Amino acid sequence: MPCSVYGNRESWLAARSAPSADGFAMIGASDVATIFGLGFVAPARFAAQKRGQMPKDSEAMAANDPRAVGLRLESAALAEYEVHHPIPEGCQLGTAITRWTHPGVPWLAVSPDAGLVGADGRAYGLVQAKIPRSVAALQDYAPDAPEGYGLAATLADLKGPAVPRAYALQCLVELGTIRANGEPAAWIDLWCWPSPHTHRRVRLVWDDGADAAFAALIDAIGEWRQRHIVEGQPVPIGCADDATVAVRLWAAEGQHVAPGLARLAREYAAASEAEKVAQVAKEEARVLLLATLDAHEAATVIVPDPSADPEAKRKADREGNPAKVAIIGKLGGVRSLRVTPGWLVGADAAALAHDVRTPPAPMQIEGVTVGQLVARWGEPAAPVLSADDAALLADVLSSL
Repeated sequence: MPCSVYGNRESWLAARSAPSADGFAMIGASDVATIFGLGFVAPARFAAQKRGQMPKDSEAMAANDPRAVGLRLESAALAEYEVHHPIPEGCQLGTAITRWTHPGVPWLAVSPDAGLVGADGRAYGLVQAKIPRSVAALQDYAPDAPEGYGLAATLADLKGPAVPRAYALQCLVELGTIRANGEPAAWIDLWCWPSPHTHRRVRLVWDDGADAAFAALIDAIGEWRQRHIVEGQPVPIGCADDATVAVRLWAAEGQHVAPGLARLAREYAAASEAEKVAQVAKEEARVLLLATLDAHEAATVIVPDPSADPEAKRKADREGNPAKVAIIGKLGGVRSLRVTPGWLVGADAAALAHDVRTPPAPMQIEGVTVGQLVARWGEPAAPVLSADDAALLADVLSSL
């Protein structure tokens, strides 16, 4: 049966934990962000949980746990939604616990928080409530617009989508699955309710590119599920960023109205990856510089700079001093460093070798060298860990 209705949360959780027809774990709309590295747990941990190799996260128990707060306040948030956005006459806001299985994808099922149900019993719109910890979360949501925001256009916006990208993915899957069941639902309201006095509704509509986006997303999720849940292949350490999500959704040109989107997204992803590698390399150099200063019991060192920029050279000639750069660190356990005035950019490292006397080995950070982190995060060709080691390392890294 495509849609099931449950009398309580316990029976819904039991159904949600049941495997698909192929004997492997189901995927829900809230799981999609995790698969693309945008969730609260690492993809490697998620895959291991779905394979039964790691215990699933327990239900929220602590009173101040955000999940527990969300469960307690969901009905109040939906009641407030109905106050601020009255339901048309002849319709009602259906809040029953439902679960919709995609008719063509038996491993995919979704459970929206509520739906706008017409007199004919059909769903014409959906509501997904979010109860963040702080009103500051509202800055991640676009202003309410009567015409709404296109789902595909929102996901394609690399600079700043109308809602958090993880939620846009969830909404695309929920609306697409229910539409695949023959329901006329054309929009989903993301209702952000951080307090009784502050709220924001962002309506996401099924736009021209949504069909292609949904089909591409299902293909990508299906391939990931086959590799990492059905076949048990290890998940590489490291999470995809927003640009990678866009590349996977629109790998081919022409699937969306924006021309050249795939090319631009790939360029953005490549630049983003290079930025991450450079940041790690910068951190490694910083640690080595601090260790060198510590080894020489110094807090400041002046290094001649043979590769100073032309203006620096002219200034040095006028003053009768060689162009130089000052490296200032703080010792005694305070991890701080300042390099001024930045003339060493593009300098030949070999030309500076005589200024460093027997540099010490790189410092250790929590038992993992920065170089090892580069190998894990920055090099696509790095060896892939076993499934168990990948899950363990994902837990360690997420706790740092």
